[in-house]
Amino acid sequence: MERLPVLPLGQLVVYPHVVLPLYGDPPEGPVMEAKPDDLYPVGTLGLVVRMLKLMDGTMRVMIQGVDRATLRGATPEATYLTSEFETLVTTGAEDPRIEALKRNVVAQFGRVIDLAPYLADELHEVLEGISDPGKLADFVAANLDLALPAKAELLALAEIRPRLERLAELLAEELEVLEVGSQIQEKVRAKLDEHQREYVLREQLRVIRQELGEEATDDDVQDLATKLDGAGVSTWCGPTSRRSPRFRGSACRPTTTTSRRRARSSIAITTISWRSRIAFSSISPFAR
Repeated sequence: MERLPVLPLGQLVVYPHVVLPLYGDPPEGPVMEAKPDDLYPVGTLGLVVRMLKLMDGTMRVMIQGVDRATLRGATPEATYLTSEFETLVTTGAEDPRIEALKRNVVAQFGRVIDLAPYLADELHEVLEGISDPGKLADFVAANLDLALPAKAELLALAEIRPRLERLAELLAEELEVLEVGSQIQEKVRAKLDEHQREYVLREQLRVIRQELGEEATDDDVQDLATKLDGAGVSTWCGPTSRRSPRFRGSACRPTTTTSRRRARSSIAITTISWRSRIAFSSISPFAR
């Protein structure tokens, strides 16, 4: 039985009829670190389409998957692993349920392309051009963001119908995650838009009031303070620890010497009004 070198790819899985680019250090590194027990029982017979050594010493390799194969006794050589293999033949293409499963997978993966940020829109055209159900399943599995055990499970399924059924289940799970994430993003975006809209409206209202001269002035504060003094109510606006609540005077009288005072006049009116309400509410027939 023929023996071939084994190239472990870590978290990557190469499917038949799919081209996978590899970047990084020369392949001897990961091959030397791999052990036969680290390998999945089913792999892919691959063809090195192109290999280029870059100026920084790293390698760029294009690998195309050819067939599924079961490893038979992987053993370490001097700098890499080798193994005998048995090619797995794809079966079940005549099953009448294949066409229904194929259409379902195409619809599901089309929805995934629309929602997943890691997939390009051009995949729609490639998806529509694949008629063979086996190649379709491998193409979808190669582009779907799946964990390594799930990818290896799909690779080990030589029969088309179980492969499409399992792929449909994984697509449904991925769709559920993507749709929930999309709903969360929409809610966050709507909330941000609402806050931004409120901020813009408030700024527009402030500018309109400025243009109409409706902002509070120092004269407004002065008139209110005079009325409160006449009623015998304290108008102290400073820290309460420095003045007694029984103090009667006009300690909150503003000046008109600076624009900063004028900008704060509306706050002063609010503060005086609030304190006056407290003062008047404490004077009641029941409190005397």
